[in-house]
Amino acid sequence: MRSVIWSVIAIIGIADAASAQSASAYRGKVAFETNVEQSNASSPLVRAARDSWDIGTLFVAAADASWEPSARLRVFGGGIATLSDARHLKVRVREAYVRASVISWMDAEAGKRLVRWGVGYGFSPTGVLDPPRNPTDPNDRLGLNEGQTLARVDVFRGPASVTIAGSLAGANAAPESAGRLVAARLRTVVRGVEVALVGSAYQSARPSYGGNLTHVLGKRLEWHAELLAHDAPSGRRRTLSAVAGVQYTFRAGTNVVVEYHRNGRGLSGAEWTAITLGERPAGASVARRQSLFLRAVHPDTRERILPELIVIANLDDGGWTVVPGITWTAHRRFQVYARAKRLTGGLRSIAVYAPWTTACVIGASVRF
Repeated sequence: MRSVIWSVIAIIGIADAASAQSASAYRGKVAFETNVEQSNASSPLVRAARDSWDIGTLFVAAADASWEPSARLRVFGGGIATLSDARHLKVRVREAYVRASVISWMDAEAGKRLVRWGVGYGFSPTGVLDPPRNPTDPNDRLGLNEGQTLARVDVFRGPASVTIAGSLAGANAAPESAGRLVAARLRTVVRGVEVALVGSAYQSARPSYGGNLTHVLGKRLEWHAELLAHDAPSGRRRTLSAVAGVQYTFRAGTNVVVEYHRNGRGLSGAEWTAITLGERPAGASVARRQSLFLRAVHPDTRERILPELIVIANLDDGGWTVVPGITWTAHRRFQVYARAKRLTGGLRSIAVYAPWTTACVIGASVRF
């Protein structure tokens, strides 16, 4: 715990020094969670499983700072320290980059950066440089996602922009990929529709290519879609990953997102059968290919109490993941929240083989 406190003080101290400049800013966050999980004693893939509840804790401290000595230069850095179960300490740099406007129509950037190329909410195959989306926590509530180390150039002309980036394969790399990554994106607006074409290539894989669309209709409705052609986990054939979704805000304020996900890196029926027999296909994640994602949020009139519901339906095996949650903003800098996750499904669903069936989290966070 002492190491965490000193790490946070150091990060905040750097940010505070930077804030003395007129074109600088900093922010920080401290959060503490208690989580409990009910183990799945019936799972044949869990050795020595027992029907019990496991309790854990997580302490998170994060801070970041930015400095803009001129309108053409920006320096940004951010770090995070996590302490789980009062024993396992990790200190990481989430972002650290320099961005400069070289000329009026071109920017250059280098360092570690969180980017968002994809438009999907719970899944985003065209986000080739993005952190992988977690559909049960799409907003990354604790800010645990880590940026990609890269160098990039952005060229602008009217509503269009072209980005070329080179990156080292890291936490955001595809499971079957290794080595350096080169990626490019062309983004523009066509009759009110935001269009982006994306391509990328690893040293160890054939190029991936695709695109995404986003269109806002009025003040309440938005639709989006993504499609990416890429290597299958085995590397011997090509496959497709895709997202199609809508987002709608009702007059009462309820916001609903519904998406169809196709994960080309997921398991086929034959591969899932092999896993249930004790095998594991090389490079494959323990996830199926097709699912429906739904998220509904309804703030109160003062937006102090925010109930949320996420439901994920696995279309391949009939499994369900239900994630209810609620957040109370007691003060603009202080929040208390509770979340639960429940897995259920038929005899051949992933839920039956998962190491746990129910998980609950209660936590609080302070921002400054």
